[in-house]
Amino acid sequence: MQGAPQWLRCEYLDNPVGIGLARPRLSWWVGDSRPAEIQTAYQILAASHPDLLDMDEGDFWDTGRVESRQTVLVEYDGKSLISSRRLWWKVRSFDSDGLPGPWSDSAFFEAGLFDVEDWRGRWICANLQGSRVARVPLPVFTRAFDLPGEVRSARLYVAALGDAAIQVNGHRQGKVDLPPNWVDYSKRVEYLTLDVGDSLRAGSNSISIVLADGCYAGNLGIGHRQQYGDKPWLLIQLNVSLADGEQRQFYTDSMWRWQPSWILGADPVAGESVAGSQIRPDWAGDTEQIGWYPVAVGERPEDLEIELTAAEPAEFSDPEEIAGELICWREESSTALFGFPQPVMGRVRVELLLPDGAAIKIRYGLEVDAALELEGPVSEDIYTAIGLESGEIFEALFSQHGFKYVEISGEFYSDAAVKVFGRSVGRPVLKTGTFLTDHPRLNQLHGAMVGELVRLRQSFPLARLSADGRLNTVAEFGAAIGGLMLNLSAATLATRWLRDMADSQFAQGGFPSVVPLPPGEEALGA
Repeated sequence: MQGAPQWLRCEYLDNPVGIGLARPRLSWWVGDSRPAEIQTAYQILAASHPDLLDMDEGDFWDTGRVESRQTVLVEYDGKSLISSRRLWWKVRSFDSDGLPGPWSDSAFFEAGLFDVEDWRGRWICANLQGSRVARVPLPVFTRAFDLPGEVRSARLYVAALGDAAIQVNGHRQGKVDLPPNWVDYSKRVEYLTLDVGDSLRAGSNSISIVLADGCYAGNLGIGHRQQYGDKPWLLIQLNVSLADGEQRQFYTDSMWRWQPSWILGADPVAGESVAGSQIRPDWAGDTEQIGWYPVAVGERPEDLEIELTAAEPAEFSDPEEIAGELICWREESSTALFGFPQPVMGRVRVELLLPDGAAIKIRYGLEVDAALELEGPVSEDIYTAIGLESGEIFEALFSQHGFKYVEISGEFYSDAAVKVFGRSVGRPVLKTGTFLTDHPRLNQLHGAMVGELVRLRQSFPLARLSADGRLNTVAEFGAAIGGLMLNLSAATLATRWLRDMADSQFAQGGFPSVVPLPPGEEALGA
């Protein structure tokens, strides 16, 4: 029986928000269970409202009957898309007898900000600057504003020369942290689109953002810090549609304020240092109190010679959490070593019972020696406890580590005072291939390989998990892309990597050995 098309996707994604292409590409599966049946034609409708689709009308695009077997990457060719506007679409297939099947369920895609003129604000930063070897406390930015009525929808557009964590009215946006993006910041910067309508309310509201050095001013895993710039910058725009139809916009300008946060230093490779006693659940606090400073206001987006492009729309899921097993406790040095059944790319959540002001050091590694000491490249986080009688929890906000072992040392006097859970960081990965033989060891080998591919599938392709080996060479990733595509849904990663390749191409046509190429490592392009 001929069925309706299924799994409608736009640019490989389900119902994406913040698409940066004026002519996005649409794909679907033909829902026909009959043997040897094929699609001979299709029809697509795209409309500004789902009710129009229910009436089989497409006010933005009606392809009519198109004689084609194509079901993948059909380019949108309707009316011009409008920044921040959502379109609903559906499709039906015609079988080998030329008969139409039922319409699919509706799907949607939503445009981001297409033109640089759509951005109303300016880049802002804090007057807080480290060096090529030293880090400084991370700034937290905030802006309070009022809304005169109920919110129908709201989109927050966030661009950072660095890495950002976001709160709206005290609520973190997204279920998990995404790994830091890295692009050639001399060519372009990506912005993320977030749906924040459920977090806003009539009356007073606030946006708060902790801004880290990220790959812009932090350590890239090779060379010194600050290879692109000496401090991170932030560009924000909030578009709000109220229930009565009124439109409001808020953006980065001189109205924003900043102060040093509880994170005393953060780096995507070297790790994070946190003062627990300074943490505020609501990052905004009271901006009328002493300690909030005016921001430094920089250029408008159109005045910088870099392109603003939409990041891959964020897909959030609860992170995988793995309990660490205590391997060794050294009472004389108050050091506990924990191990995990498999490597993790991310960070740990540590449950602590410590006195006020006690500090712990969390060191991450992939190997231990015969004496159960971490060996090879290691990275670390540092936390100073509050001293709550009921215990407390520490989890870094920005650092990202590859580890199978975690060593915790500090001012605690029993291994019972600390518990460790590994938490993976990254985008959800759909496994698209399976492999099964009658040889258990071969199946185990394939499973381990796919697990490693999942851990390395970050916002840019990693070569290895270790802090000193993350940069992927063009040759390494080019050789691995075949296996990656056969096992995982990695089309968006491959597309992004090809765009990074285009950004890094030399004037004479050649490519560097590493993409993106760190500015301070020109020799890698030789």
